[in-house]
Amino acid sequence: MGMTGWKKAALALLVLMLMLGGTTLAEETVVQTAPAAADAQAAGSDIFAEDAALTITANNHPSTLAAGKSLMLNVAFANPEKINREAENDGIVWRIMRADGTAYTGSSVTISQEGKVTTSAKMSKATDVVFVATSTQFGTEAEYPLLVYPRVKSIAVKPHRPVLYVGGEPLKITAATTPAGLSRVLKWKVSNSMVAKIQRNADGSIYLVPRKEGKTSLTVSFGTGVSQVVYVTVAKPATKVVIVGEDSVRLGEGVVLTGKVYPRDIQNKDVKWSLDVDSSIATIDSRGRLKPTSKCPVGTVITVTCTAKGTDKNVYATKKITVAYARQKLK
Repeated sequence: MGMTGWKKAALALLVLMLMLGGTTLAEETVVQTAPAAADAQAAGSDIFAEDAALTITANNHPSTLAAGKSLMLNVAFANPEKINREAENDGIVWRIMRADGTAYTGSSVTISQEGKVTTSAKMSKATDVVFVATSTQFGTEAEYPLLVYPRVKSIAVKPHRPVLYVGGEPLKITAATTPAGLSRVLKWKVSNSMVAKIQRNADGSIYLVPRKEGKTSLTVSFGTGVSQVVYVTVAKPATKVVIVGEDSVRLGEGVVLTGKVYPRDIQNKDVKWSLDVDSSIATIDSRGRLKPTSKCPVGTVITVTCTAKGTDKNVYATKKITVAYARQKLK
């Protein structure tokens, strides 16, 4: 049986009402939940990440701490007006790491929750540690690196009699400590800064920079009275070398060469000799005595080099020596 006209009209009206009712319900749900989400966003955006950034400071900003000493580390949030004790959102927890990123598990170094670092007077080894402060509310972190170290017992300086040259290169000086690894806590002092000055390196070594001819003392010390003194010479450098001697040598004989170093008034006139041939062909000693061997072919031309020792530059002279026949013996 077919549906009458009024029934069809009633059904269509019912469907239309249901559709309008569903749409209205959906719209009401959105309107009701949107303000709640907006309120949550507003509450969360009151403190931004940059507000919660941390910094750690200490009085005089020390990078080292001796055994038996203590140090107070202070933590600050970037925006203390929003993050503070009254708001109960400034909680901090501390932990100690090693410089390589692993956890420090020793007992020689401790830190309280207030940030007070304490080192044991009985520690026997220097350690690079990093103190990490973490916000309990926001998870932000800051780090403060520190070298904690025991008392230095002895110091050894190399070279123990440094020589530099006017106008020459700086000379690196190192100090080995017992216990090891404490070079960074040593203090260096030169008695006459007009002769040489100090440039300190991050690893605890120094460069001595020559300034003028003369002598001075260099002292390296530790705060408890342990020290070492070396004596420094800044000399006038050699600028020229001349080789004096014969231009030939006979088999079975030798020739003595002399290396003259200029200027003549320099302190170190020492020279070093070398040849461009193997020792199976010829040799030369520290006094400049050149001697060909029995295997040296007649006519060989040997280049002799004489290098000045009294300088940090490459100052040298060369001379060619021809090997002649052995002297004939009269019958």
